[in-house]
Parts: sequence; structure tokens; C-alpha cells
Amino acid sequence: MKLLNEEFWKYFIEISKIPRKSGEEEKIAKYLIDFAINKNLKYYTDKMHNVIIWKDASEGYEYKEILGLQCHIDMICEKRKNSEHDFSKEPIYLNIDGDFIKAENTTLGADNGIGIAYILAILDSEKIKSPALECIFTTQEETTMNGASSIDERVLKSKKIISFDNFREDEMWISSATAKEWKSAINDEKIELNDEKISSYSLKLSHFKGGHSGLNIGDKKRGNPIKIIAKLLSNFSDIYISNFIGGSKVNIIPRNCEITFSINNYENKKILFLKDELNKIRKQFPTADIVFNKVDNITNCYNKHTTQNILKFINEFQNGAIESDQYGNIILSGNFAAVETVGNTIYLIYSIRYNSNSLGEQLEKNIQNLMNQCNVKVVDYTYILGYEQNENTKLIRTCDSLYLKVFNKKIKKVRVQACLECGYFADKIPNLQFIAIAPNIYDAHSPSERMSIKSANKMWNFIIKLLECIK
Repeated sequence: MKLLNEEFWKYFIEISKIPRKSGEEEKIAKYLIDFAINKNLKYYTDKMHNVIIWKDASEGYEYKEILGLQCHIDMICEKRKNSEHDFSKEPIYLNIDGDFIKAENTTLGADNGIGIAYILAILDSEKIKSPALECIFTTQEETTMNGASSIDERVLKSKKIISFDNFREDEMWISSATAKEWKSAINDEKIELNDEKISSYSLKLSHFKGGHSGLNIGDKKRGNPIKIIAKLLSNFSDIYISNFIGGSKVNIIPRNCEITFSINNYENKKILFLKDELNKIRKQFPTADIVFNKVDNITNCYNKHTTQNILKFINEFQNGAIESDQYGNIILSGNFAAVETVGNTIYLIYSIRYNSNSLGEQLEKNIQNLMNQCNVKVVDYTYILGYEQNENTKLIRTCDSLYLKVFNKKIKKVRVQACLECGYFADKIPNLQFIAIAPNIYDAHSPSERMSIKSANKMWNFIIKLLECIK
């Protein structure tokens, strides 16, 4: 606990007590407003529960341009299967494990709780020297981006924004990916099968690593249980899916998946091959649980043609890292995030991210063609705006040179696959200068999320110095 002696930890612990599920930010917004009132700071809020708080310049900094500090106040709410945690009512229960601060069986909310804590500590401090500050707290970043997209541009005064929505202390994020997200469906009447000619099975894959679909998408060690199941079952030609469910949210790499299916008895000889493949998967993903059982015959299934369409679409969807730039940064990726059976409908949830418009547009065309081939219909479609900027802005140069001076090494300038809100701010603020910096956070968007305490302290002291030298 001695490590939690910097001013911002008090706020991190406080906000962890406040439910802030994406789309349910009323309580955390009220906390921020009450903070502003208690500190006699001017504030603004809107119907989306965005909050902006302004602070006057420190003595001697009055001549400097107003600076924006930004974070989002919602969090991804994921929990382990055995957890009964209610994110709408319960606090996040914090644990310390060596250098890491974690949560008990849930996401930690360091994404972007550390940003909230940093900004509140800056606003509360009389010692930290800075220009006038415009502190922007946005909502629904993890789901719709409706918070940032709906902010009234007439309210914003800053043209330089430092965001704390990042996960690596040695990286300065200078652009973000465009994302396109689909919820689609295959709908068909189920059929009754002849009990004497079929055998039915259940296959369950769970406790894969999961993770953030922007930051962790290139890590093959995480796996994707939905893709794995579809590949395994494509070996059967006379197969009938009854129920298929897995994954959770579109921006999360799936951790769990379960399917029940039937095959014609003449294909039972292929079950030995399937079991051999499952043993290989156990070795490849040692933390995963894999359960395969024969079950009582299930007669209510999708027909063979519809089943093949489902498997074909999942198998041919390009998943994971697809293209990288000359520096090894992923610039095109796909995430097959979730599948769910409801009555006669299979819902398919997937997304792509890109930092190259030409690559992204071609991938989208490929997906549309695949959807047509497999009779997949769009139920909902979301577009998240990306952002590109000149690498040589004054804000980027200032952070770059200070980092080198303080840590004796260069900070990496990264065009990240994550979706940040800078695209929406750039749409409202001409010639926006933007960077995102933060401490080391691992496995965000999963119950394994953890943040390095030493890194959080290290970046806090760097941020204080950065505020002092912003020009």
C-alpha cells in the first residue's frame, strides 16, 4: 500500500466504488460535477452525461494557450464465469498483487479510470503548474462513441488535447484506427431430424485469454474459440447446428464458446480426428478448458445448407492481424467477437479496424461479398471515426523531447489499432493537436486486466513535468 502514495491513487480508489458501465454513467458524472462544485471550478454537462471542468492557469502561465486533458468515464464490464458481480450496483473490488493493482474476478476499469484519477488529482492540486485547463470527461467510449460525438463544439476551447486513454508507458499514440462493427443474422426455420440416422454432440471451449480487440488482436496466443470451433466442424459435410453461443462484446476478443450439433452417423468416423485436433488445441492453449461430449439426440436444428453458411462465414472472415506497416504496427485487423442463437436466428457480431483507408475499404468489400454468399443480413452497423495527423506537431515534439530528457530514451510514436475519441474531437476542432499517454495496463477488456503501480507513479510524475513545459 506504500506504493499508492501519489495524490491520484485516492481518486482511483474512490471512482472504483462508483458503477460506471458504458451507457450508465449518471453516477460517475454526478461525482465529477460534485467535485467541480466543491472545488469552485466552472463545469459543463449535457444530456449524454459528458462533463467538462475548467481550471485557471497557474501564476506565470496565463499567457499560454488553454490545454485539454481528456479521458472517458465508462468502462468495459467483463467478469469470470463463476462471478455474480453486478456492475450496475457493485463497486470494483481492488486487489494488489506485487506491482499490480487488479480487480476481483472482473475488469479493473483502469481503462480509463487512471485517466479520471490523473485529471482529478491535477484539478485538485495547487502545486502543479500548468496553463489553463479544459478537462473533458466523455461517456460511452467503449460502446458507441456517442459521448464524444455529441459534445457541442461551441463549448470546447482547447486546440491541444492530451488523452490518458493508452496502455503503454513507452508509447505516445498519435492516431487511432477507424472501426466498422456489424451485428448480422442468419435466419432460417429449423428442421426435425430422423433420430436413427444422427448422433449429437456438445463442444465447449472456455477460459481463453480474451483481451482488447484493438491492442491484443495480433497476439496469436490468445486464440479465438469461435473461429476454432468453426474450423473444426468444417471437416463434417453432413452437419446440423442446433445452438451456437460465444463471446460477448464487439470490441472484445472472445474467451468462451459452446455449440451443440448433430451429424449423420456415417460421419462418426471423423470424431476421432476431431478429438485429436482438440488435444492439439489443449497443448496450444494450456489455460483453456475444452469439453467434448456425446449428448442425447437433438432433432431441432438448422438444415445442412444453413449450417454450412454459418460455418463458411465464420471460417472465411479474416480474423486477427491482417496487415502491418514497415514498423510492425498493425494497420488492418478483424475480430469475430460473438455468436448467439435466439430461436431460428443466429446472430453474428464482428468488426474490422484500419489505419489505411484503402486497405479498410477493400476488406469491407470482401466482407460484404462473403455476407451475400452466406445469406447474412445486417441487423446493426456502427462506424467509429479514426484520426490521422502530422507527426511533427508542437505537442508531439514537446512530449517526445521531454520523454527523452526524463527517461534517456525515445518514446515510440504509434498509429494505434485502438479506437480513440480523437477522430470526433478533430471533427469539431480545426487543426487539432492530440496525443495519448498512460501507464502500463495489461489485458484490458478482460477479467485479467491489471495495471502496474510503479508505471502509474512514473507516468504521473512525467505528466506533471509535461504540463509545466507545454507551450
